[in-house]
Amino acid sequence: GSAGLGALVLFAAYANDLSYFAANGDTYPYFKDIGEISFSLANPYVVAGLLFGGLIPYLFGGIAMTAVGKAASAIVEEVRRQFREKPGIMAGTEKPDYGRAVDLLTKAAIREMVIPSLLPVLAPLVVYFGVLLISGSKAFAFAALGAYLLAVIMNRVLVAICMTLVGSS
Repeated sequence: GSAGLGALVLFAAYANDLSYFAANGDTYPYFKDIGEISFSLANPYVVAGLLFGGLIPYLFGGIAMTAVGKAASAIVEEVRRQFREKPGIMAGTEKPDYGRAVDLLTKAAIREMVIPSLLPVLAPLVVYFGVLLISGSKAFAFAALGAYLLAVIMNRVLVAICMTLVGSS
């Protein structure tokens, strides 16, 4: 709840900062002659930003769950290997190689989480520069980026509340 409110305040700060930078174009040359930035739903780039922002959290979750499954498969194979090579584990006469299992799991987790960890960094850049390339307008690009951020925030807040209510978090 309070984290979602804080995230919405950050969106308001984003909108206010854009207005400030646009009003002071001489000091901030990138924002000079940017025009008015509108988050109206009549703007198709805003709608595209909202749709893309609503999709990204689920894409992240899906990729992360797939990564967990792959890491779990690696550890299952390691446990089976140890049972084959050390029959005394089941009898209690030999100890498993915990260090190898932990090392394997750590490496698998790091390797599999590269793409999900890049997604929150690269997706906003793709939205901004994609809309800028298509529309040629910085105002449309910033509006689409703002809509993307708002959709990600609202989507995650609702999913977090749902998970809290059903006991998934």
